[in-house]
Amino acid sequence: MRRAVAVLLAVVAGPVAAGGPAVGAPGGPTAADGVDGVWRSDGYGTVLAFGDGRLREYQTTAVSCLPGDSARFTGHSADGAVLYTGADETVYRIRAQGRGRARLHIDGSVGDRRLRRLPALPVRCTQAKPAGARATFDVFPGETLTQALMQRPAFTVRVGQNAQGVFSDILTRTLPNGWTFGLPDEE
Repeated sequence: MRRAVAVLLAVVAGPVAAGGPAVGAPGGPTAADGVDGVWRSDGYGTVLAFGDGRLREYQTTAVSCLPGDSARFTGHSADGAVLYTGADETVYRIRAQGRGRARLHIDGSVGDRRLRRLPALPVRCTQAKPAGARATFDVFPGETLTQALMQRPAFTVRVGQNAQGVFSDILTRTLPNGWTFGLPDEE
């Protein structure tokens, strides 16, 4: 009987001691964990809503809000992170870091994402979604990417020089095989 209890404890407590999720952990995150609420990921259009033992992800732009992944509360890690596990077994580790700040680590990723608290879900995430064939084609991946990139800080890198285009003088060269090519002849 003692051996069976020891094996059961090793199976249930082992992942927590190793820093992994406590699958089927009783209860849910507590107010002391400080993660319940709505958070936006810095540098991305990702909004995360934590509550009722669930994590819900939304991909937002200036004009849209698309629901993404969801996960269930699975426990606490040995280092105090609140753990959520998705249907595909992806483990999300959230650590509150003071007033209105937190860090999200997704197991298997190289770094963490910084989170900042929002007062509520963006309005476009709470509105009823249109139905029908037209609604299906209103948000294209390219449009979503463009909107997300427009919200990022501008990092413009200029490569090369301005040229006169088709009005430039042409520097013509002939290759040993007889081919001829031309390049703009500007400084």
